[in-house]
Amino acid sequence: MPSGVSLTSLAYLTNPRQVGKSKVWFFDANMFLRREAGEEGERTVGTCGALRYFNSSDLEFDDEGVYVIHAWVCPIGLSNLSYDVGENANKDLYDFVGDIQWLIPLHKQVLGEEAGEEPTIRLPKINMEYSPYVVLSGLPFNIDKPAAKFDIDIEQYTQTAKGGPMTVFPASCHIVDSPRWGKGTKPVPFPDKYVTASGYLTGVEDVNVPGSAHNRRFNVDVDNVIWLGNAPSATPATPAASSSSAGKRKQVFDSTPSWVKAKTQRTKANADAPSSSPSGSRN
Repeated sequence: MPSGVSLTSLAYLTNPRQVGKSKVWFFDANMFLRREAGEEGERTVGTCGALRYFNSSDLEFDDEGVYVIHAWVCPIGLSNLSYDVGENANKDLYDFVGDIQWLIPLHKQVLGEEAGEEPTIRLPKINMEYSPYVVLSGLPFNIDKPAAKFDIDIEQYTQTAKGGPMTVFPASCHIVDSPRWGKGTKPVPFPDKYVTASGYLTGVEDVNVPGSAHNRRFNVDVDNVIWLGNAPSATPATPAASSSSAGKRKQVFDSTPSWVKAKTQRTKANADAPSSSPSGSRN
């Protein structure tokens, strides 16, 4: 079963750097995570990553700008920044690296052009305090049903990590209270069942989690869970032997919906059963 993680967010992109004369650019992507109480009052917590973008539309980039982005990401702690993220990179700032799949530049106002003055760029007044929304697909573990919590380590390939080992996005998830669940229980995943979970990225922390080799984890407040197929069993199923090639059919995987299995079984049963109608007759 494939796994993956994507992120959609308002992002403050700074430090644009082009790779030679190619269409590849890297940015420092700054995003809001949450507000929290501190010793000197409430403070804002954010995150920053090095994101790669293939500029197929030949967009022009200012030194800083506000964008809506959609990206595939992996944590920087696993790559040790052995990958090229462009010159003048602020390597000490990054929590993650990844690939921007698309971006939308938000409106900016240019002052002074009509009067023949030196143009001044004013960034739009936008409330940036929206946490990134992430979609995670993989096999959950450490499932705590009463607390509505689970962990998930998601393997995926990113272009930024090309040539290196498979990267992993370790997430610790909490299903938040919501009217969506009504009077029922929260959709806590089951063991050995793949899920797609989505929600808001609210933190990055270093913590030891049983069953995981990855200590830097991303905290996600989950607001939706979709069940996928079963995890493969330890012993692969062996297709039944058949005396003729005409009787062979593909092995049905555990993740196939039950109604598909039932239909397949009925079809085979009908094919094996002798016809009850005389030859050439129709009802």
